Amino acid sequence: LKPDGAGGRSTEVPTDDLKLDVDASTMKRIVRQVVESTFNERSWSSLKKFLSEDFVGHGYSADGRDVDAQGYTSHLQQSSAAFDDPQIRLEEMCVQGSTVAARYTLRGVHTNTQRDPRSGGRPITQQAAAFFHFRHGKIAESFAIVDVYGTEVQLAR
Repeated sequence: LKPDGAGGRSTEVPTDDLKLDVDASTMKRIVRQVVESTFNERSWSSLKKFLSEDFVGHGYSADGRDVDAQGYTSHLQQSSAAFDDPQIRLEEMCVQGSTVAARYTLRGVHTNTQRDPRSGGRPITQQAAAFFHFRHGKIAESFAIVDVYGTEVQLAR
């Protein structure tokens, strides 16, 4: 899938571009490395080897815009900075064709008090899911769904 520039919608890529050159277990290993290891170890520079040059991320910006690999990395860095030692745990993954669906949980103590000084020091558990589309052995596109409301409720307590 490639963005067509109209509201973040995507268009189909010819199936020739989606030939699988990695198997399901390799795709799951790459997603685990990106979601858990890279985030938990704050190893931001290692992301580059897993993302395609034309990577597009959906759901990773506050304004709803699609992001490239640099924007995705920046999103992860900002998310990490809002917590004291945040950790992500993959709960489950499913593979269909060239796509990995992943459900994961972020846990950490919230330290970002810019919006509300009272929210600092609160333990947060955030549920999320993402679809990772592979092309030529790398993640070419990702769609994230995050339980922002549940996080906001925890911060308001």
